[in-house]
Amino acid sequence: MRLRTLVIDAWSWLNYKPVMADPDRPAHSRAFPELAGSWVPAADMRRLAAYKLLAAYDNNQAGQLAAVTGDHHCMERGELGDASKLIDTTLGYLLGSEQSILLPGAEHADDDNSPAGVAKAAAMQERLCEGADKELPLRIQQAERSAVCCGDGIYTLAWEPAKDTPAAPTSEQIKASAQARLDASLLEGRKVQQVILQQGKTPSDDLCQAVWDRKTPAEQHGHADAQWMPGCADSPQ
Repeated sequence: MRLRTLVIDAWSWLNYKPVMADPDRPAHSRAFPELAGSWVPAADMRRLAAYKLLAAYDNNQAGQLAAVTGDHHCMERGELGDASKLIDTTLGYLLGSEQSILLPGAEHADDDNSPAGVAKAAAMQERLCEGADKELPLRIQQAERSAVCCGDGIYTLAWEPAKDTPAAPTSEQIKASAQARLDASLLEGRKVQQVILQQGKTPSDDLCQAVWDRKTPAEQHGHADAQWMPGCADSPQ
């Protein structure tokens, strides 16, 4: 009998779930179709699958998620709001009655002989707090609730010139920014394709992959592989 690969990571406690048990394929194709994209890094598959699994508990859908993978008996059981209630209770204890934004070093602004840059940090902290009071209370609560539920959270902020404060971008702004990144990645792939053609070579998947592999991690991060590769390897337009 061959032993399964042992994986110990931040999501190991979910390994008893069939969708998380296989370390090589943590995302079931029917349960997590959004993770089938080629742009999803293999190292992040378990993390993203765990997010959806935990969100399913929060929304009383863990049984439905298990049923998608073939365990139809799970539909007979439900969370009945217990997971959501625990999350809200924990969130209440963590957030308290008010929230604040702290910048490293800003608390030493009134100290004698404070290090360089402390006054600037204190001024920026004050500006951020003023903007947060007007724009971000609900966003802060949403992000902290996500952190309690999934163990992680992130803020997406943009500077609002008209108000001179940070603001949470709208969904349309986020989509536009993502599309602009994809378009820039496709254009960069086309430029590489032209260089290959000028060298008297024919762009191919293998040749473009070799160029991609020579890029630094920072350069790869700046371009979406799913758009850069077609831009490089597809037939010239």
